[in-house]
Amino acid sequence: MHSKVGATLTIWSIFGAVGRTSRTIQPKEAAHPAPDGPTRIWRVKMVRVLVGTIIVAMAFGSGRVFCTRALGVVATSATAPYQQVLPPPPCPILPENGDTVFSVSPVLKVESPVPSGWFHFRVTENKSVVTEGYSILPQWNVSAGGRILQRGHRYHWSCRVRGVSGWSSWFTPWSFTVGFELPPPEPKLPQDGARVFTSRPLLLVKPVPEPARYRFRVLEGKTLMGEGVTDYPFWVYSGKPLQRNDQYQWICRIEKDTDTSGWFEPMWSFEVADVSARDGEVLSSTNSVPVSVSAEPNPFSERVAINLAPVFGEVVRLEVYSTEGRVVRSLASELCPARNSLFVWDGRDQNDRVVGPGNYFCLIRGKSWRKILKLTKVN
Repeated sequence: MHSKVGATLTIWSIFGAVGRTSRTIQPKEAAHPAPDGPTRIWRVKMVRVLVGTIIVAMAFGSGRVFCTRALGVVATSATAPYQQVLPPPPCPILPENGDTVFSVSPVLKVESPVPSGWFHFRVTENKSVVTEGYSILPQWNVSAGGRILQRGHRYHWSCRVRGVSGWSSWFTPWSFTVGFELPPPEPKLPQDGARVFTSRPLLLVKPVPEPARYRFRVLEGKTLMGEGVTDYPFWVYSGKPLQRNDQYQWICRIEKDTDTSGWFEPMWSFEVADVSARDGEVLSSTNSVPVSVSAEPNPFSERVAINLAPVFGEVVRLEVYSTEGRVVRSLASELCPARNSLFVWDGRDQNDRVVGPGNYFCLIRGKSWRKILKLTKVN
C-alpha cells in the first residue's frame, strides 16, 4: 500500500509539474497560438484529472480491500474457539490389572505424563464409587479416602491428572481383588452330612496357633439362621429355632485385627434329627437312636464321671479339650464291655498336673457318632 501511495504522489507531482509548465509556456503559446489551442489545453487538463482519479481510486480502493481482508483475518482469529492441548491420561503401574492385593488399604501408583500436577484417584465396585481422593504425588493410599476395602471383593481403579491446560481423561480402569492373608479354618464338628440331636448344636473348628476370633454362621439355603463371634474355636448355636428333619449349613472364618480369612469351602451341612438332647450337647450319628451322655457332677471341683449308654461292644474314644482347642487329657480308647460305660476325669492333664478352673469339652467318638460334652471346673 505504501508503494501505491508513493506512486500516486509521484504521478501527482509529475502532473503538477506539467500543469506548471503549461501555465509557464501559456503566454508564449498565446502569443503564437496554434490552431485549436484552447481545445488542446482543455483536453490535456481533462486527461490529467482522469488519470489522477483512476490512480487514486486504484490505490485507495485496493487499500480498503486489503484492510478489509486483514481485519477479517484478525476478527476470524479472535472469534475462533481456543484449541486446548490437554495432557494424556497417566499410565497405571500398581496394582496391576487383575492382580490380588492383601492389604485393605492398598497404594495406587501411576506414571505421570506431566512434570507436576494434581492426581485424581478413584476406586469403584460395580460402577459405584467406593472412595476417591487427590494427591500431588503420582500415588495415593486408599485409606486416605476414609474407607477400608473388603476382603474377597473385586474393585476397579483409575486416575486422571491436571496439567496447565486442564484435566486429562481417565485411563481405562484396571481391576484388582483384595485377598485373604489368613487361611480359612478347618471344620471339625458337626461333620458334613451329620445328624444332630439337639436344637443348639455346638460348632467346632481346628484352632489357629495365635489368638484370634472365630465367626460362625448357620444357614438354611440362603437364609441366615444365626451368627456368633467367639474367642474360642467353637460356638454353641443360639440363633433362630432349628426345626426337626430340616437341613442346615454352617461355615466359619477367622478374624484377627483388621485381617480376616475366607469362609471355609464348601459349606458343611447337618440335619436336625431330634431336639431331645440337652442344650450344649452335640450328637452326630447315622443311627436313629441317639447315644445318651451325662456328666455328674457338672460343674465339678475335683473329678467328674461321664456315663455313656448304650454303647455295648463298641470302641469309644474320649478326649478332653481346652477352650483353645488343645488336647488336655485322653481318657479312653477301648472297647466298652457293657451297655452302660462310666469314665472318670480327675481334673488333671497328660502330665498329671491339676488344670485350672474354666470350661472344657469332652469329645466322645464312637464308630458312627460323635458327641461333645461341656464340662465346667471350679475351685
